[in-house]
Amino acid sequence: MVIWNEDNSGTAFSTLTDEVLQEAERRFGVQLPEAYVELLKQQNGGSLEANAVPSPSEKIEEPYIEVTEIYGIGEDMGIYDTSYLIQEWELPEKIVLFSGTGHAWLAFDYRKTSANPPIVYIETDAETKVYKLADDFAQFLGMLYIEESEIDEEYDDWNEWSEEEFDQLLSEGTDEEELSVALLSVSQSTTDYQWLGQVFLRLSQHQHSFVRNQVAEIVWNGAALYLEESTLTILLERFEKDENLDVRQYAESIREDLNRSYEDWVLSLDDSSEYVSSALLYQKKSMLLVYKEEGTWALERDGEIVHTSQTKEELLNNVTVDGQQLKAIWSQLKIA
Repeated sequence: MVIWNEDNSGTAFSTLTDEVLQEAERRFGVQLPEAYVELLKQQNGGSLEANAVPSPSEKIEEPYIEVTEIYGIGEDMGIYDTSYLIQEWELPEKIVLFSGTGHAWLAFDYRKTSANPPIVYIETDAETKVYKLADDFAQFLGMLYIEESEIDEEYDDWNEWSEEEFDQLLSEGTDEEELSVALLSVSQSTTDYQWLGQVFLRLSQHQHSFVRNQVAEIVWNGAALYLEESTLTILLERFEKDENLDVRQYAESIREDLNRSYEDWVLSLDDSSEYVSSALLYQKKSMLLVYKEEGTWALERDGEIVHTSQTKEELLNNVTVDGQQLKAIWSQLKIA
């Protein structure tokens, strides 16, 4: 059975080595599942060809659980994000997250064992609910299958929407699923962020929470970087007052990213990891990328390497952008 998607849209880290595996197990104080390790030796994380498993409970609205990717061993969309996400989403302790986002997670459950853990599905809506999904990771892999949802099929037909077409759609009125597909498309293709901001303002008061939640998710997922300050302020105020818990949690996450201090950002660049990456938007027009790869730290600006160093401290102390250090221009930077 083919697991990894050839057109990988997830996060794949550098090749898994024994040293990286040992460091991960040391950090978590557990033994990672053998089937998981073998899978990562093929590819260290990424998106999946098979994208769903059957729902573990009749209490869950959907008949299946979506599995878009499996985290590899690394920071920033890898299993090392577990500690932060447990705190952020108030998840149970002694788990290792290997897939999920926002209000739905898949995890190795180490609450009663330190090896060969069962697999659990966690929902964080009005309250956190934990469902056992599989006895182990090998069984979980055997449960995966390809689910073609109605939205996926419709999206294949609507993958390109212009601003004019979207405005027409809004004026005509449509159901929330059709609107959802169109909103995803146009938010990814447009460069007119003033127009997009007005769309977000309108839809942030939509009668269906599904649409309001999607607006908040898109803003959290990067659109906040490009919106006008006045527009973003209004959106965050609305998100924070929304009756939907997910919308309110997106607002909290957006504010945390916007208010993160330079010192906290530096701490998030983990020296002990083999690969580290953090993107910063400068003055809403120039993309900076600070990363560590093969033992070397570097800063790129709009795809071109500006400076390399052997240590994080050396890079941050010596690199400049328009003649100033990153700390000096932190107010002009946004974490992407």
